[in-house]
This record gives sequence, C-alpha cells and structure tokens, in this order.
Amino acid sequence: MTRSYRLIAGDCVEEMRRMGAQTIDAIVTDPPYGIGRVLDPFLGSGTTGIAALRCGFDFTGIERDPDYMTIARARIGADAPLLNREEVQP
Repeated sequence: MTRSYRLIAGDCVEEMRRMGAQTIDAIVTDPPYGIGRVLDPFLGSGTTGIAALRCGFDFTGIERDPDYMTIARARIGADAPLLNREEVQP
C-alpha cells in the first residue's frame, strides 16, 4: 500500500491554523495504531516522517527553515521511493 506525505514550508502555528479540523487525525510523537495521518509541526531533518511512513501512517511535516526542508525532503523521499509519494502543496 502506498502512503502519502506532505511537507509544508512555513511557521507551524500559521500552517496549523490553515488546516481544517478533518485534516489531521492526531498530533503525536509516538502514534497509536488506528489513526491515518501523523503531523510533525517541527519537521527538522524528517526523522519522525520516516518513522511514521515505515509504520504505515500518512504523514504531514511543517518546517520553516529552508535548509532543513531540503534535508527532510531528500531523506524522506529516498527512504522508500517506491512505497511513498509526496503530495504537491497547492
């Protein structure tokens, strides 16, 4: 099964305000099973995103620093390129 992830460049508080109530199932650092999407509002180098995708969750990460966004995008995209796909942000 292919899992999706979305990386958002911006401030986590501002981006979370823009997300609708049904966008995220939970904000967690150790996700319980049974949820569909994990949100990491401080993406950094993308370790939480990699772990979420490996555990079978869809993932949204928010990062304001362009250097960290570049690192996270490369790490997450390279982890399992045939199993994961990045959703393009409108």
